[in-house]
Amino acid sequence: MHAIDLALRAGGAIVLGLLGAALIWRHRSAAAGWLAGLLAVAVAAHLLCPPVVEAWGVRWASVPILLACISVPAVFWLFARALFEDGFRLRARHAVPLAVLLAAGMAEAFLHLTAAPPSPMLAPVATVSSKLVALALIVAALVQALAGRPADLIDARRDLRVWMVGASGAYMAVVVAVELYLRGENAPPELSAASAVAILLLALGLGFALLRREAELFAPVRAVPLADMDPVEGQLAERLRAAVEENRVYRSEGLTIGSLAKRLGAPEYRLRRVINRHLGFRNFNDFLNQHRVRDACAALADPAQYRVPILNLALDLGYLSLSPFNRAFKAQTGLTPSEYRRAKLSISAAD
Repeated sequence: MHAIDLALRAGGAIVLGLLGAALIWRHRSAAAGWLAGLLAVAVAAHLLCPPVVEAWGVRWASVPILLACISVPAVFWLFARALFEDGFRLRARHAVPLAVLLAAGMAEAFLHLTAAPPSPMLAPVATVSSKLVALALIVAALVQALAGRPADLIDARRDLRVWMVGASGAYMAVVVAVELYLRGENAPPELSAASAVAILLLALGLGFALLRREAELFAPVRAVPLADMDPVEGQLAERLRAAVEENRVYRSEGLTIGSLAKRLGAPEYRLRRVINRHLGFRNFNDFLNQHRVRDACAALADPAQYRVPILNLALDLGYLSLSPFNRAFKAQTGLTPSEYRRAKLSISAAD
């Protein structure tokens, strides 16, 4: 059984390494793409980690594999953020959870492999700390995947949220829970081999799903001209245009793509496709925010509305509170509503 386990891990690591290299090379300019490749490489290291550490311990030769293995939950979290959060940019602050995870994981590995640890309590504490950080990152990734699904306009990404990422994240959560239960003890050979097979199948399934639908997932959206659309979707696009330009439907409080589809008398999936393919939006909230912020700019620059509280403007535009309005406004203009109003009205006054 040990030989079978080792062969599965080595073969799986080679396949995942090649898959990761392909994803990184093909999508090196898209954060979600190269992070997917990095995740495949990290999972390959995760497969190799048990036999490598068992044979070499914590040495210079094994440290890179050990670090990559420990980093899997953090890379998974970053991948989920980059894939599902439109406009995501890697920032220096994103390195903090990774650094905490690596520090806790290396401390756990060192203490468990040390013949005489300074205190018998340090190893269990390090194990629990490491696994709790990993579990928190996995849960954050799953929340990211599932929370944004209702507003997602890309069919391939909606499917991936539930099936591939959900299954992968759920499996990693189970692995972390089992490792917490084992508290650093080696898993039985049968469990180790089963774990290797499950990891390989999930990682390969996710990787090949990304490659198969890479154009939808990683490439920028290119709007299709109305003349080139399916006739049924073209008619729906016209009804949507009328609802937006004439009825300002986007200002309805709590508007969802489902409720908008009902108003237009169209299936939700078809309306998603029209807004995505014809108008070039990846997310329904971005579609709403573009129109709402445009109206907000006009109102904030109007001297006659100078004394209207910004909260009232936000509620009139369909926002349920001030915070999401402020975030959407600054994301599009680079200014807060108050700053924008002061800048525009001071210019008007100077003129």
